[in-house]
Amino acid sequence: MELVTQRYNNQRLVSMMHAKNLCCVPAVKKSDASLLRQLINHVSNHINALKALSLNVPIQDLMLNHVLLSAFDAETTRMGASNSCT
Repeated sequence: MELVTQRYNNQRLVSMMHAKNLCCVPAVKKSDASLLRQLINHVSNHINALKALSLNVPIQDLMLNHVLLSAFDAETTRMGASNSCT
């Protein structure tokens, strides 16, 4: 139970996962209304989830943070995460 609480009460982790999902939107073929609806639902769900977290950071900053962090290797990302917690 503690593991679940740690994972889902971690606003930083939850917000970064939503930002990641916003950057990975599904492809839409040119005349497919159902895929367009899926895209709109995908984006709306993640934006609404981020708004519900009531963060003090704009959504576009979270997305930019995700894009920049994804450019780093795993070791550099871990080092950055451990330094930000201190």
